[in-house]
Amino acid sequence: MACLIVGANSFGSSSDKILNTLIFNLQCTKNDWEFRLNSLMDRIVKIDPDVISFQELCSSDSVDMVEYLRKGLLQRKYPLKSITKKFTHPAWDKYREYIGIFSKHQFEKTVKGFLPKSPLQRSFVGALINGTWYVNTHLEHRADYAPYRYTQIKFLIDKFKDKNHVIMGDFNSEPSSREQKPFKENKYAMGFPGPTRPSDRPEKAIDGFWISKELRSNLRGFKAVRMFMSKVGGIYLSDHLGVYLFNDKARSSR
Repeated sequence: MACLIVGANSFGSSSDKILNTLIFNLQCTKNDWEFRLNSLMDRIVKIDPDVISFQELCSSDSVDMVEYLRKGLLQRKYPLKSITKKFTHPAWDKYREYIGIFSKHQFEKTVKGFLPKSPLQRSFVGALINGTWYVNTHLEHRADYAPYRYTQIKFLIDKFKDKNHVIMGDFNSEPSSREQKPFKENKYAMGFPGPTRPSDRPEKAIDGFWISKELRSNLRGFKAVRMFMSKVGGIYLSDHLGVYLFNDKARSSR
């Protein structure tokens, strides 16, 4: 696994309530998507995350990335039990774009919906597992859309207020940005281990985790690390790097 994990930051303070979670923006169907997804799935079964949070899952009459991943992971013996997805917006006038959560645990509940209105409609999807909500999102993308991202972040914070939860995904802004300030004001723990885009020369830390204050005491031994930093077969697995939040202490004690 060491070759897959690069760069880490540790959290600070037993961890039955948080699961090892991988997030990854898949870049829809660009750049030989079937090769990329097969290479990704080979790596996922080695990493063995409990929860996988995807952005830019695309579908059309001829493509269904959700089903492709479902079949591929099961064929590789990953013990997939639950999937939930939510439509976001049309992509390139050809695809329907989704975000999704895959897990080897049964979901106790799910929730999904659209975020507050913005130029390119965005959404969220959440799955309750072992008493914690895992919430996946993909916020507005343009630099001048910061006010929309701020509203979307406030919406998610209010939606899951007073619940154990992790908000994760592609925030399209860095954790130091003004629009992400509400997370800090509400005492979230941060899991952004470094720049994640573009994958060939990462400059912006836009993919990561915000962990609610109710879970801060459960974070001892956890790290957030960047994933998939090397090319496979001459191409990157996406234009983003993945980020993995995992209990390094539990792994090293096995």
